[in-house]
Amino acid sequence: VESAVIAGRSSRGTFVVRGPLAEFPWQGFDPKQALFRIEADVEGGRLDFMPSHRRIGSGRFQQAEYWPVLNGISAHLRFEGNGMFITGHSGTSEGLKARNVRVDIRNFSADPPELRVQGDISGDLSNALRYLRRTPMLRSIWNDAFDASEGRGPVETALSLVVPLEDDPHVRYSVRSHISSGEFRYADRLPWIQGLSGELLVTERGVSTPNAFEGKTSGGPVKVSARTANGIVELHASGMLASADLPVLCLGPNVRMPIFDELSGTSPFETTIRIPLSADGPVRVSARSDLKGLSSHLPAPLAKNAGDAIPSSLELAFTHSGLQQIFFDMTRTGVV
Repeated sequence: VESAVIAGRSSRGTFVVRGPLAEFPWQGFDPKQALFRIEADVEGGRLDFMPSHRRIGSGRFQQAEYWPVLNGISAHLRFEGNGMFITGHSGTSEGLKARNVRVDIRNFSADPPELRVQGDISGDLSNALRYLRRTPMLRSIWNDAFDASEGRGPVETALSLVVPLEDDPHVRYSVRSHISSGEFRYADRLPWIQGLSGELLVTERGVSTPNAFEGKTSGGPVKVSARTANGIVELHASGMLASADLPVLCLGPNVRMPIFDELSGTSPFETTIRIPLSADGPVRVSARSDLKGLSSHLPAPLAKNAGDAIPSSLELAFTHSGLQQIFFDMTRTGVV
């Protein structure tokens, strides 16, 4: 408690101690026979709800070592029996707003005691991505997988966290986020998705999409789903690819190659992005399209009418520091 509760002002506090002191704190007793309870309303509170218990040079506890501090808390604090219960009405963290927050340790004598956190969080997708990048515990799982991601738009999130208070705890968590009419780009080589709506579920077991995301790129509608298997998060996207997106996808931003000026139109595509949950290995992007709908005014054998189908594939592998590998195949011409 000393390391978790950082600051706050209390009011309307009450204190009750009633019962045989030899059996204090009377866990499980009939409240009519024995009761220990301290409660108060708190304003302007600061809570490190997953404290490190590690003191730094000044003698104070290290803050936000695992999870960002919750600030500006308006809550009701109650210690009863052998437990602690906090009911939060509002608070903020990293630009996100929290409400309906419950933090409790139901029994300090349990082996081990468990810290439970539940709450609703709202804010902008840009702040949610920043929160993901700045949360040490989440970053230990995702590493730099979302460092290059950008986004905007409203996000509503339900958070559930269970932390056994022991050395090397197995933390259980669920972060369910609903995005409505947002904008998102996973990396600067991939196109922006506009009007994005859907639901993302992140747990200690991985990522999934209970409701697949739908939106539009410059080429047309796109649908994105996610799943996790064998330590790899797979994002699967399908939709329409615009010729204007090809230079960035193949070469990266701010790189120009005149041959792409000779392409026009749109074509259906399927893409799979594989993101390793460990720090080892690059992010891999695989794209497939028959290029039907795209036209090329390049000389033969690269000339193409919009109605022609040419099964093609593109493979990329890159890390946060840059592109590692690129492979392109067009079946008709044998260009590799």
